[in-house]
Amino acid sequence: MKANNWRKEWLSVLIMATPFLVYLLLRAELPAKIPSHYSFTSKGMVVDSHMAPLPMLLALLPGMLLIWAAMTFLRGNPSMQLISLPAMPQAKYWIKIALLVLLAAIPVVEMLKATNYIPQSSTESGALWFMLLFLLLANALVFAVFKIAQPTISTKAIHHKYYNILWVATHAVTTIGPLCAIIAPNFFNVEKLIPQFVLVFLTVLGNLLYNVKPNSMMGIRTPWTFSSELIWRKTHHLGGTLLFIGGLTGFIISIFMQAAATKYIMITVILVTALIPIFYSWYLYRQQVNS
Repeated sequence: MKANNWRKEWLSVLIMATPFLVYLLLRAELPAKIPSHYSFTSKGMVVDSHMAPLPMLLALLPGMLLIWAAMTFLRGNPSMQLISLPAMPQAKYWIKIALLVLLAAIPVVEMLKATNYIPQSSTESGALWFMLLFLLLANALVFAVFKIAQPTISTKAIHHKYYNILWVATHAVTTIGPLCAIIAPNFFNVEKLIPQFVLVFLTVLGNLLYNVKPNSMMGIRTPWTFSSELIWRKTHHLGGTLLFIGGLTGFIISIFMQAAATKYIMITVILVTALIPIFYSWYLYRQQVNS
């Protein structure tokens, strides 16, 4: 990194320091423990674990530092990375800032709630405030990522109509499930609903991914898919098919399964449909080299 670029990092440092500054200001008023994790249940979003404020901050700090380091120092050279990063410094900078804000907001909101600087009449209303803030920040991040990426993706890679479908679908899967859990937790089985939304999203993604052409922002971007247009095409045909079949099959199975099992179906589908195309692209590359 050039010396003059370090001046841009003051905002990242301030965001990462903010939870600790808030802790120092509120330390005398904070309780021994504050909520550290929420789960979706038939009763809505409930707190299922607590931590002392300072250990909670220290637990989140490595995650923030990892995001900062990865998006500050990694460069977009496909041949040097397992999954390539786009070589767009300005885009990566603002995506990095958004991710840091999301992580830093978690303990700050909890400490403000615990000291009643954020009004709340109950634990449930506190969870509502936190979830609405998280949805706002998450959708802002999704909007920024897609808005920044759009000019760099040629219509030869994916038509803008399908790109916008994917954009809207990402907002939907980020928002609709949690909103249903907040607004009507007794009407929706939220433990099933959110994984099912993700599985439907994977089905849509698989359909769009099947014919995507080589580009620097979207798709299964490994060193091996970038090495050959044929490898890219074959990998995306397999990856798109797996995502479509896996998402649809997982959704149908989840209808008949207990709510607690639905998240494991979702995780299994994501892992299988992500890892198989990566290894397949490596296998095709090795075949190409050996021939």
